[in-house]
Amino acid sequence: MGAPRLLHVDEMPADFKEAFIVSHYRPPRCTVGYCLKSLFMKTNETLNVWTHFIPLLWFAWNIVSMSQIHDYWNDSFTWPFLVYQISVCTYLLGSCVAHLFNCISGYVRHVCFFFDYAAISMYGVGVAVAYRYYAFPDWLIGGMFYSIYPYIATFNAIVCTVLTSSSRFGARDTRKLVLRLSALVLLYTTVSLPIAMRLLSCFSDECWVGSFTPYVLQLIFFFGSASVYGCHCPECMAPGKFDFIGHSHQFLHIGVVIATYAQLIGVNWDAINRREFLEMYGEQPSFWSTIGLYGVGLFVNLLVVLIFSILISRENELNKYTQKLSLFAKNECNGNHVPNNLKSN
Repeated sequence: MGAPRLLHVDEMPADFKEAFIVSHYRPPRCTVGYCLKSLFMKTNETLNVWTHFIPLLWFAWNIVSMSQIHDYWNDSFTWPFLVYQISVCTYLLGSCVAHLFNCISGYVRHVCFFFDYAAISMYGVGVAVAYRYYAFPDWLIGGMFYSIYPYIATFNAIVCTVLTSSSRFGARDTRKLVLRLSALVLLYTTVSLPIAMRLLSCFSDECWVGSFTPYVLQLIFFFGSASVYGCHCPECMAPGKFDFIGHSHQFLHIGVVIATYAQLIGVNWDAINRREFLEMYGEQPSFWSTIGLYGVGLFVNLLVVLIFSILISRENELNKYTQKLSLFAKNECNGNHVPNNLKSN
């Protein structure tokens, strides 16, 4: 028996439709095996997976290769960098899983993206931990913002997961998509404040150190790709022409990966070249301010995912019951026979 054919947008339920994507949809009720096979099919999700799966392999390998430079086991100063790299792999993995398995069912689709949002939020926590210990402007080290910054970022990450997850309830509309994208951009912007202040406070060539160019490129590629995704370019100009390759979600993935790579170079440069200064004037990393904080944030975010998974399940059951009542009322009004299973409900 052959694999299910790919579908047109008119054959898809509303929750599975993507703006300006007309074809190459996988059926809305697929098996895990079919999802894995679709990695090598021309679907509108195929390259969404590969554009994050290949970078995931590289960043995971990079953790191992970087262990030759950073002694993760014995040197606590390297723990923020380790947390940062784990957070990168987490958001890439969450994205791969969400785009690969979101066609199993409507409920699984929602849960997949709940995990995706939580993984992105945890990336924000990992970035905040690394920035706090390696990238903070000299003139802010030791101040109140320096002390509370990672905890603010962790709180914002949890809020981001709540807002993005809540945007999946009810009928889809532009306002919910704007809420989702705004929550993610706000988290990234908040986390990037130390870098922005450090760049803006540099008024001479002497303060333009080796990490500045990667940080600038990071911001350009992130906000640039987010803008392309937000306006659904180029598929909005030619619906159906970019269904398999070239749509905005793929540009978002590629742009974010490039931004992350640039960020990795900048963070690594600061961790190595600013170490002497930071050990002298900054707070030294501890387990609870790095790995422990990430673990707490991860636990709370997973709890949020669990709660929203239960809520979305109940909403789905309520929608099914409402549809049955509507059919029951329609048949009664028309004098048609009403099935016993509807009467019992």
